[in-house]
Amino acid sequence: MANSDDNPNNSKSAKYIYWIIIVAILSILLSGKIQFWLPEYSHMDFVKYKTMAEASPGFSQEIIRPFVFRIAAPWLAGLLPITTEMSFYILNSFSLILLAIVFYKFLVQNNLELRISFVLTVCFVFNRYFFQFNGWNYFHLADVLSLILIMAVIVKSFKNEWSIVFPLFLLGVLIKESVLIVLPVILVKLIMTKASAKSYTYFAIVSTVSILLFLGIRILLPNAGGESLWHQFYTGVIYFLTPVSLAKKIFVAFIPFGLIPFLFYKESYHFLKKNPHYTLMIFLAFILSFFGDAERLMALAAPAYFVLIGEIIQTHLSEKSSKTRFKKVLAWLIIVAFLSSFYHLWGILRLPRSTYSIITTIITSLATGFISWTIRRNTDDTKRIKIPVRLFTQKRS
Repeated sequence: MANSDDNPNNSKSAKYIYWIIIVAILSILLSGKIQFWLPEYSHMDFVKYKTMAEASPGFSQEIIRPFVFRIAAPWLAGLLPITTEMSFYILNSFSLILLAIVFYKFLVQNNLELRISFVLTVCFVFNRYFFQFNGWNYFHLADVLSLILIMAVIVKSFKNEWSIVFPLFLLGVLIKESVLIVLPVILVKLIMTKASAKSYTYFAIVSTVSILLFLGIRILLPNAGGESLWHQFYTGVIYFLTPVSLAKKIFVAFIPFGLIPFLFYKESYHFLKKNPHYTLMIFLAFILSFFGDAERLMALAAPAYFVLIGEIIQTHLSEKSSKTRFKKVLAWLIIVAFLSSFYHLWGILRLPRSTYSIITTIITSLATGFISWTIRRNTDDTKRIKIPVRLFTQKRS
């Protein structure tokens, strides 16, 4: 997974990371803060995390499963000598910045060009469900840390750096059980690359200890009841297995890129066939999304999904073939992604009602689809692209 661009272009990569940090900070500040004291939010998940943090360094026995088993993030937030709210906000903000950096590094490690990785990371930061929501509801620190660890574990395991994978995985289990999605992903990758017996041994050790820790927490920690995993999934399937909910998972969650894999169905099929480990990751994220919010839980698929989008862009929009065209299209993608972040519940610009959010979703998705169609139609003819923008058209250093 090593990218040759990652070594000779360290200074350029550092420049992109600098801008990613700036964009992430602005995104966090503009996302707003949840007014957690309002009755309308009293039923939300963050209430459990807040209660757990207030009990730190002890453990609250009033929390239902599965929240009671996600002990690390609330416990850490409760240790800081400041208010629980401020503790969550500070830790979550720094974690979101780190998430943006790790996301960029993950794309680069998957052989995407630096500028494409940068643009897609900015688009990820503007995503209303994967990033903006966590900026607004800053008590969901566990979700942010879990996604960071998932990407880190994938990269390090593919590099056979098992001494790093092992502690990261154990920490991930203590933060949130979703990190276990990585186990079958790593196994498929090991099979694909015909890994050595030593790698399989390390994988077996990591898997066994992580699963034992997962089970041990659930056996030993007292809780206030709650639904079992099977009941959550069963009710989730009944509730979310509708055309509208499926559209939210497949199209809306990845706004404004939801149409791209279907417009470029041949490239998507080739990517999924060539990368069965990422195919499995997207599929598992889809299955796990039935445990909760239709869009937000699809964040587990975001790393693999954005690699897919990056490969499509990289295939049809080579920087070496036309610099002007390359910069114009990437600039438009950022603009459309920014506009797609507008939402009625949270985000950079708060829309007055849900109807406007639906309209924004449709328009920005169609706009990205049009840009993508233009890329395909004019792969070898730069003059036919009519995108009147001068952003990012300066000479590269």
